[in-house]
Amino acid sequence: MAPTDSSDGESATEETLAAQVDRLESEVADLRETVQAQDRTIQFLAGDADLDPVEASCPECEHTPLRRESGVTWKQLVCDGCGQRWYL
Repeated sequence: MAPTDSSDGESATEETLAAQVDRLESEVADLRETVQAQDRTIQFLAGDADLDPVEASCPECEHTPLRRESGVTWKQLVCDGCGQRWYL
C-alpha cells in the first residue's frame, strides 16, 4: 500500500537529499586536498625548472621567489621568507 501521509514521502526525500549533500561535500573536500597537493608539487617543479618566465613561490608562506642551492650530488630549494628547505 502507498503511504497515505505525504510527510513520510517528503522526509524520505529529504534524507536522500541530505545524504547526497553529505557525499558531495566529502567529495569537494577530497578534491580540495588533491588540488592543494598538486599545487605544492607544481611549486617544487617550478623552482627546479630555472626558467625565467616561471617563478616559484613557497608552498608554506607563499614568499616569492624560492632560491636554489646545489652541490655536486644535491640540490635544494630555500625559502628566504620562512626558512624552509626542500631537497630535490
